[in-house]
Amino acid sequence: MVFAESERRGMLAVLSQDELLEFERMLETAPEVYDYCANMTDEQLNHLIAFISRNKENMFLELRHVKEDRDAKARALEEKDRVIAEKDAALAERESELTRKDRVIREKNKALAKRDKKISDLEERLEESREDRYGRRRRNAKKAIAAEDETKDDGRDQSNDNPGGADRQQGEDEYDGRTPQDPVTEDNTGDGKGSSSTGRTFNPENRPEEYSTMGLLNMSGFDEMKTLLRKTDHKFDRSRLPEGAVIKDRRIDTFYTMKTVLIKETIEKLRVRLPGEKSARWMYIPMPGDESRRPVGGTKASPELLQALSYETYVKRVSLGNLLRQLQDIGMRISKNTLRNWLKKGKRHLDRLIMDLKDKALEKDCIVNCDETWCKVRRFNKYMKKYMWVLVNKAERIVIFFYDEGSKGRKVLTDFMGEAEVRAIMTDGYTAYNFLDGRLGVDHLICMAHAHVKFKKAHNLGKDSSAVRFIELIERLYELERSYKAGGYTARQICEARQSAETSDIERRLRALLAEELDKENPKRSYYMEQALSYFDHFKDGLFLYRRDGRYPIDNNLAERHVRPFTALRKVIQHYGSDEGAETASVYLSVVSTVTLAGVSVWRFLGDFFEDAVTGGRKHLGHLRLSPA
Repeated sequence: MVFAESERRGMLAVLSQDELLEFERMLETAPEVYDYCANMTDEQLNHLIAFISRNKENMFLELRHVKEDRDAKARALEEKDRVIAEKDAALAERESELTRKDRVIREKNKALAKRDKKISDLEERLEESREDRYGRRRRNAKKAIAAEDETKDDGRDQSNDNPGGADRQQGEDEYDGRTPQDPVTEDNTGDGKGSSSTGRTFNPENRPEEYSTMGLLNMSGFDEMKTLLRKTDHKFDRSRLPEGAVIKDRRIDTFYTMKTVLIKETIEKLRVRLPGEKSARWMYIPMPGDESRRPVGGTKASPELLQALSYETYVKRVSLGNLLRQLQDIGMRISKNTLRNWLKKGKRHLDRLIMDLKDKALEKDCIVNCDETWCKVRRFNKYMKKYMWVLVNKAERIVIFFYDEGSKGRKVLTDFMGEAEVRAIMTDGYTAYNFLDGRLGVDHLICMAHAHVKFKKAHNLGKDSSAVRFIELIERLYELERSYKAGGYTARQICEARQSAETSDIERRLRALLAEELDKENPKRSYYMEQALSYFDHFKDGLFLYRRDGRYPIDNNLAERHVRPFTALRKVIQHYGSDEGAETASVYLSVVSTVTLAGVSVWRFLGDFFEDAVTGGRKHLGHLRLSPA
């Protein structure tokens, strides 16, 4: 088919260059076709030409529309690409700006933290200087004035306000079953004797007599100097009385002074070749009476100095920075790392004692309390939240802290207990303890104090009136427990009393209240009430397991109380530099808490222990007198 020139121009206007070339190439290679118009009449030809013309016009129009649509879409895509490029540039600029602001914020936070630390240090130094200048009497006087101002009559009858501290929010480790109206034994004599406001009896055995030298040296081995430091008599110079003066009476006035001394000791070593040996070696053979006058292995600290360092750090909770400042002030040139390493060396000696304590605490059919708390440990140039565990055996009066790389998983407890055949273990509602539920022969007790506190929060903070019924019934259980203790009941008698009809009725009523609350449709409860009901529903069986045995505790307050020394130490040191530092703290705190629970002087025990370690003895458990009172 041959196209006219006008037709070719029309096709050029519609088709692109590539399409036109392809079309001409197709025409050139096309075979000869049969002429179907040879026998047509003129009318038929005109009809055919008209038909072809219409079809050709339609085809050209359609092709033009396709091209126009293609060009429009191409322009739209180019516009979208331009907009996207502009947005990408804006986002990159915004990200750069945010990065710069983050850097500025981090720098400001560092500056603020440095400033806060400096302020804290200055406040501490100011307080120390004030105490050095004015003494504690001025500070106590200020506290007394402030307390007097707070208790001045403001027009209300304060005798009925907060009786016994009723509005104080008791924590999970504080509740002992007493209602706010329960009397608390308090000694107001002010002489430090008898019971304190907590009902605990003051034990003078825990007050170290040898600590009169600020804990640096107790001067053992220097009897004359030790006697001089402890007691000095100052006589009256009667020769200076005026002539004719008559002595009518005599009395002795007492005052106290403190002398902080630092003693540098040396030991003489000889390089000796013993008979039968080929080479000589350095040796030290002490003179009679000087057996303990040598440093603890791996340190330059005497047993007395290591005793003082451990007592200051883990009993008095003095930070290593403050302890270092005190030692430097009296002339000792030492670094903080050296002090830390000395404590670690002492910990290695105590490790043997911890193993003995663990074996004794996890004896067959023992009853233990367990708890955990967090601490900060430095790892990879950042501070991570880790966990310290504590296990208490009240019968054996043993407390053991353990730290397994700071993990909070149940593997820590399973590895620590091993194959120990415990009779019962008291815990809180932490899920890591749930594996104990299926352990054969183990009673997994759940803390009732936690349930009480949760319902108290629901009532006080959530304003849930339905929590009052739970609180009253739980407090009645504690009243019964206190009556057993006051009556001097044996474990067997307590077990029989716990099976009484009254206790069974209280348990039945608590379970009924729980079912009633859970069956309510669309209840309007606070978040605190939901938490309390969930805790009670999940652990309702473990909460009442204490009724099986008179030796079982009703709550986990024992473990909670022994966690406090660690939390107090945490506030002072703020963080540990490594896992090894936390491990060291766990060993020292285990010894300190166990010795305290056993009623033995911590100061004397540490002194005897390190002296025994130097001389090569192994008294360890004999020092503690761990048998029940």
